[in-house]
Amino acid sequence: MKRFLVIKPSSLGDVLHAFPAVAALAQARGEEWEAHWLVQPAFSQLLDYLPFVKKKIFFERKRMGNLLTFLPSFFRLFTELRREKYDVVYDLQGLLRSALFSFLSGSPLRWGPREPREKAAALFYTRTMAPPESAVHAVDKLCGMIADAEKIPLPEREFLLPVSEEFKKSALKKAEEAGLSISERKEAGSLLVGVTPGARWQSKTWEPEFFAALIRGIREKFPHAHFLLLGSEAEKETARKVREILGENPVCTDLSGRTEMGELVELIRLTDLLLCNDSGPMHIAAVTGTVPVAFFGPTDPALTGPCCKKALVFQREDLSCIKCFRRECGHLSCHKGIPVEKVLEEIRHLFPAEKPSHLTEKEATK
Repeated sequence: MKRFLVIKPSSLGDVLHAFPAVAALAQARGEEWEAHWLVQPAFSQLLDYLPFVKKKIFFERKRMGNLLTFLPSFFRLFTELRREKYDVVYDLQGLLRSALFSFLSGSPLRWGPREPREKAAALFYTRTMAPPESAVHAVDKLCGMIADAEKIPLPEREFLLPVSEEFKKSALKKAEEAGLSISERKEAGSLLVGVTPGARWQSKTWEPEFFAALIRGIREKFPHAHFLLLGSEAEKETARKVREILGENPVCTDLSGRTEMGELVELIRLTDLLLCNDSGPMHIAAVTGTVPVAFFGPTDPALTGPCCKKALVFQREDLSCIKCFRRECGHLSCHKGIPVEKVLEEIRHLFPAEKPSHLTEKEATK
């Protein structure tokens, strides 16, 4: 059995962006090839949605960033890479670190971006791949690189994850433990709105007051709507602030910091729309058929916006500093000037009316 390794360790959005390209690669290589993927453990459950990925190689970034644990972690990874004897490696990250991992694998054929994010990475590739000049979005660039390397037609950019019954069952159980029966709400036809108010960058994180105002506005337009607060452990505080602003509001269920990655995917899939920043959950919505309602500040939706047929993206265009790509900002002017009513109007176009619900008001607030 021949093996190829994909190197795309992080982040959540970056890993999902690579799915269409890697799916096309696996199809092109055929059944006699086995796909492995080097990934950070935090995102490993995403790869369970790709049945052709037979093994995950873990890049333990935190342990390698610690002087006390660097050597054992590095040698574990080095040993595992060498043991697999990869025939081909594809570095889709384009960093010096990821290129070094491709070299350490010992593979005789190492593909990397023709224009890597860090120029020194090119020293470790034996061949390079490049997308067409017309490619702008990250998904299109990755698809273009694989098409160039394998001499195959450009893969379809849109990609839907199959349902994981295991993760779905676990996700529904956690929601029920928190007092929310998603199945009952779905049967009743009420609107289920996911809310992920957090993000990795301070400059990407819109204010809790903004999300709270959206929740109030949607509730006024859709009386039986229910809201599911989601996010990582690091984003629990942001979700708490949203709940605090709303006060004793029974229409929100907070599962932030309480879900595994696969459960997060299935919960977002079960929602009708997702209110989000430019963040990982936005990309989950894009690959599960949920409508992302995304708010952008310092980043560019043309480069990393939701890659799906139906999405609402909001960003100010009247600022000289827009799309500055700064992680920190002292004034966050890009987070102001998007009226809540404008967002609500666009949502009303997507959902003209809530389906008649047999839920009583008391049941609707569970």
